[in-house]
Amino acid sequence: GAARNTGMDHAPGKYVYFLDSDDLLTNNALLTMHAAADQNNVEVLHTSSYFERLERADGSFEAQMIEKQDKAPVNGWLTKDRNERLANCFINYNFWSMAWLNFCRRDFLERHNLRFPSMLSEDEPFAIALYCLADRFACIPHKLYIYNRRRSSLTGSKGTERASKAIGSMV
Repeated sequence: GAARNTGMDHAPGKYVYFLDSDDLLTNNALLTMHAAADQNNVEVLHTSSYFERLERADGSFEAQMIEKQDKAPVNGWLTKDRNERLANCFINYNFWSMAWLNFCRRDFLERHNLRFPSMLSEDEPFAIALYCLADRFACIPHKLYIYNRRRSSLTGSKGTERASKAIGSMV
C-alpha cells in the first residue's frame, strides 16, 4: 500500500494505473484503457478480464495463459445508493478486485483522498472506495493484464489461511 500511495503522490498524468512489479501488460494495454476512459468520460475504468500464468515448482511460469473474468456486469451496475453498490460488488456478484483491474482519473483519487491502507490485501478496501465514490464508471471486458500467480502469494493461499494473513496484517 505504501508504495502505491507514493506512486499516486508523484503521478503527473491524467490517469493512474497500478502494475505489480512481477506481472505484465498486453501490447497497447495502457492505450486501450486510456482511450476507453476518455471515450466514456469515466472516473474509474474497470477491466474485468485478465490472463493468469501459474508458477511452476522450479519458479518459472507456465507459457499457457488462462483467461479469467470477474463477475461484474460490463455496464450499468453502479447505482446512486452506496449500500446497493456494496451489495452488488460483494454479495450479488461475488466480486473481488485487484488494484490492477482499475484505471483511475488522478483528480478523482485526489478529490476523495483515496489511499491504500497499510495492510495485506490492501486492494480490497481501495476497490470498495472506488466503487462507492465513483459517479462515472465503466467496465470493459478486454484482457489487458497478465497476472503471474505465485505459489507462495497471499492470493495463492486459500480460505482460512488467506483470511488469517489478511486479518493478521490489520492488528
